[in-house]
Amino acid sequence: MITSPILPLKTQLNDRYRILRPLGEGGFSQVYEIDAEGATKVLKVLSLSSFSQSQVRQKAIALFQREAEFLSQCRHPGIPLVEPGNYFICHDDDQMALHCLVMEKIPGVTLQQWLQQEQFLDQERAIGWLRQLVNILAYLHQQQCLHRDIKPSNIMLKPDGQLVLIDFGAVRELTATYLRRKNDSTGTTIISAGYTPPEQIEGHAVPQSDFFALGRTFVCLFTRHDPLSLPKDPKTGQVIWRDRAPHLSPLLADLVDHLMAPIIGQRPADCATLLQMIARIERHLWLQRWVPCLNWMNRDRSFQPCRSRRRVLKIGLAGFYSDCHNEFACVSTLSRRRGGAVSEAMQRSGVAN
Repeated sequence: MITSPILPLKTQLNDRYRILRPLGEGGFSQVYEIDAEGATKVLKVLSLSSFSQSQVRQKAIALFQREAEFLSQCRHPGIPLVEPGNYFICHDDDQMALHCLVMEKIPGVTLQQWLQQEQFLDQERAIGWLRQLVNILAYLHQQQCLHRDIKPSNIMLKPDGQLVLIDFGAVRELTATYLRRKNDSTGTTIISAGYTPPEQIEGHAVPQSDFFALGRTFVCLFTRHDPLSLPKDPKTGQVIWRDRAPHLSPLLADLVDHLMAPIIGQRPADCATLLQMIARIERHLWLQRWVPCLNWMNRDRSFQPCRSRRRVLKIGLAGFYSDCHNEFACVSTLSRRRGGAVSEAMQRSGVAN
């Protein structure tokens, strides 16, 4: 909730919007649910009273305007819809300027709220969520933009299972000018403790910085602990978290650690590469689930699925992924040829349950 609301209930703005109730506050803004000529939407208001220095205030206004401009140009199901012209400035009773942004109201809860309500995150759902978020990031990065503030409280889960990335107040356009200036002190550093990567703290955010925050987000979801509260390896600085998520496949845990690598070059190169890695892990988990069925079906032992951990050690990760692809194709062929035998095998092995 909002401790000191800028706008009281039933306030009318621009003869179009009426405040219904406060939703919350974070960073330097307050968020309200509003009636927009019969439609329920969200109003984000910049809280300028938070800033004592005029230079900082102007920077906050510039960031708010950047968020409004960016969102008005986006058309993606994983990003809140903002119609052109939905950024405006009005004045309160003291004639203080209020910078306002009207956007789509996303139904559901944040992943932070989801954790507080439930919740155990299983592998299947985690992989689906990871894929959704990487697809959203792919869209952002294609627009030459970085989110710079990924964390559970900035991800909405809709009733239909769709994830939506919110709070673009830290969004940064990745232009040539920015790349030239990123080594000086003119940039804006956005920090969410426990989620922000080292290079972003130093003002050097790059696309892989979003990957780091994504990895930390899944550590929080898997362990139900804030990353700051987890111990760190004294040699590498990596968060020690796997012992709190023993249900995870080692390959999925490896991917999360890969996202959080301290050195930028050790993280996935881009979203396309990351999506390929997710698909390979999915194939492996699919095969792992079907091994009992295949052992029963393949009585002549002509097809033997690889034993993942021994195989990885023997032929390396790239070779293992190649084997997974071949076995996936082989399993599909077996399933087509034997038809009803698959269902029978599932029942005998208990996979169907």
